[in-house]
Amino acid sequence: MNLVRIESVSLSGFRCFGPNPITVDVSAEITTIVGPNAAGKTALLHAMLKLFGVTRAQRTILRSDFHLGPDDDPENRDSKYLFIEVSIAFPELKNGTATAETIAPSFKHMLIDRAEKPPICRMRLEAQWDDDGTVEGEVSQELFWVDTLDEQPENDKRHPVAVADRGLIQLYYTPASRDAAAQTRATTGALAARLLRAIEWSSDTEDAVQETTESLTAAFEDESAIAAITKALQTRWSDLHDEVVDTNPRLSLVSRRFEDVVNKIAVVFEQGADGRERGIEALSDGQQSLFYFALAAAVFDLEREVVAGSVEGFRDNALRIPALSIFALEEPENHLLNRPGFPRHSPSSGNNVSHTLLETAA
Repeated sequence: MNLVRIESVSLSGFRCFGPNPITVDVSAEITTIVGPNAAGKTALLHAMLKLFGVTRAQRTILRSDFHLGPDDDPENRDSKYLFIEVSIAFPELKNGTATAETIAPSFKHMLIDRAEKPPICRMRLEAQWDDDGTVEGEVSQELFWVDTLDEQPENDKRHPVAVADRGLIQLYYTPASRDAAAQTRATTGALAARLLRAIEWSSDTEDAVQETTESLTAAFEDESAIAAITKALQTRWSDLHDEVVDTNPRLSLVSRRFEDVVNKIAVVFEQGADGRERGIEALSDGQQSLFYFALAAAVFDLEREVVAGSVEGFRDNALRIPALSIFALEEPENHLLNRPGFPRHSPSSGNNVSHTLLETAA
């Protein structure tokens, strides 16, 4: 594949990876990570999440992320250090097929030329845990570009990564079914919100939603039982609360504000086991992983179509298209490998390129 890609990942002091740096090469298209239990397969994917995750939680270094050797004392309060670094290669610059979309300005400014090889950018995350007197201690982390090939770059060769530039590469992680629920709920919400924020709502839709919510609210509040509950609640609240704000509590079916209604949009599945609609939380862990993958792929497809101008209804300036999308699947044999939607070939369409990483046990 002659487009921007992750060439390698280097780690030191992260989870099961000790202080001696280890570098893992990444394939141009599909990379499969195979090994026995506790070999570091999941840790490698989580390391990449720390750089390119789509939620703040995925990108935050925790105390538990720092390496603890088999002979180390868990109660030791000495400072701990880790780094995670990726090399981002640009084959299109070597063969002359580069585009403005895949080579963002920040990439251009940090390019490092190499003899007989495509130029690269180095992105490095460093973190340190220190004992600040609290139980958990304090974790500090810094993400920066490195504009030299030196293994130990000097301070003047390090340049902070701008907040806007961090989204140039995004990783969509589908965890193993055994622990999917919590992670997929958070990332599914983030992906859905990303598309919803970019919708260019018509005035007719906004007016219709406003009228409908007001009608629903009026009908709901006219119910005698609801009115009785509201009156009792307001009476008791006024006995305990004599401020001029936060008065007159009431039961609300839906918000009257269009923005609030839109923010409560949820995915439902038709025809559950009982014949009724049901939400994502009713799916099994494996199904939730499968749905998260479907949503991530749908976002990837839609973003490409918006850039190509083949889809209407989205505001271009509100939908930031990453230069590179990475799909990381843990134990895909559990729920994905034999599905027709699984990307055996890494899809790309000019402006938005993708990698696929697979992780499974030996």
